[in-house]
Amino acid sequence: MEKKYILVPDVHGRTFWKDILPFVDECERIIFLGDYHDPYDYEGILPFQSLENFKEILEFAKAHVGKVTLLLGNHDLSYYGRSGRSDWSVNANRLDYNNYDEMRGLFRENCELFNLLTVINMPEENRIFLLSHAGVHPRWVIDNKLINDYKVTDTDAKTIWMYIDNMFRVNDSRLLLALNDIGVSRGGYCHVGSMVWADCHEFLFSQYTPYTQIFGHTQQWVPEEKEDGTFQYVPGKPFIAGENVCIDCHKCFYIDEEGTIRDLKTDEEIY
Repeated sequence: MEKKYILVPDVHGRTFWKDILPFVDECERIIFLGDYHDPYDYEGILPFQSLENFKEILEFAKAHVGKVTLLLGNHDLSYYGRSGRSDWSVNANRLDYNNYDEMRGLFRENCELFNLLTVINMPEENRIFLLSHAGVHPRWVIDNKLINDYKVTDTDAKTIWMYIDNMFRVNDSRLLLALNDIGVSRGGYCHVGSMVWADCHEFLFSQYTPYTQIFGHTQQWVPEEKEDGTFQYVPGKPFIAGENVCIDCHKCFYIDEEGTIRDLKTDEEIY
């Protein structure tokens, strides 16, 4: 089964992304969905380990320019900066103050490797995918007036990508302000979160879109009973709401030659 496009959700210092290494030569693209640093204390990953892991990802991307796409998440935008341009800092929690200067320096030195969103077009299979860190919610686009003549059920993924990517490249302050939107489900004051802050459950009642979205950001947990009768939470399966697929499950996925999303290790069909 051909693994055309490999997808890597939120890393946060984890090393599961290395599961992609045996498939580098056979795939067309590898897309990381962002959030490379700021590990969770309860996972036992130390900040310096996460930092070294991020450096490995950068070296991997530079060794495969044109094949690897690195997207930016809310945690990345806490450090992100481009030399000589406006500050693209976005609020996030668990900021690593001890390694802040080094992290910011790594983003500034390698800013050309990063994007906010990307598109996968598979015309023969009549499939098109819009990928970002947390999902581009139609209500967020409308509330912030980001795209001219935007219509939820008609505007295609390529148009969304072109508008938002251009705003990012020219340092449009409207986009920077909009990226800080946090929805009420995450403790914010906006209807929905931005493309780096939206909660996957905000897409439950979203209108139909003429494309499929793939994103991370919202960890998918399920309870698992331990031998002593207590429960612990472990990564679950992707969350699917209409044309929206959240794959923040601590493992990699891929899109096959027919446009089906599958688990990288098991080949299980996801969407």
